[in-house]
Amino acid sequence: MTEPKRIDLPEGWQTEILNLYRNGANDAEIKGWIAEKRGHCSNTFWTSAFELNDEFNEIVRRGRQLSEAWWLRIARENVGNNKFNTPLWIRNMMHRHGWKDIPKTWEKNPKKEIDLSKLTDAELEAYRELSKKAHVEPEHNGN
Repeated sequence: MTEPKRIDLPEGWQTEILNLYRNGANDAEIKGWIAEKRGHCSNTFWTSAFELNDEFNEIVRRGRQLSEAWWLRIARENVGNNKFNTPLWIRNMMHRHGWKDIPKTWEKNPKKEIDLSKLTDAELEAYRELSKKAHVEPEHNGN
């Protein structure tokens, strides 16, 4: 087993980085902290530390989870707060944690006929079951 690549960070860096993430920080803020301590934090340093040092990799992965949990807690605690800026929070989650908008694949009052003759027996049965559950009479084109 080879020795993990040593990274040039001050003693206790693990705790400090996790505390930053625990308070909602993202990777850019962690890079900023590292830059303050080292005098710089290049993308090369970040990438090599992440790829070659298992401890750094694990701290960053755990930290990202802590950060997302912090942001989720902010929303949960502000559900009833009319002054809470929900659109800003959503944008923040999209950029910080890779959230995506749900594409609008539905239409208002869709009136599409379904050609039941093109469905397999299993699809037809599933369609009928869903229609029953939704209390909807299946619409079709005379089949």
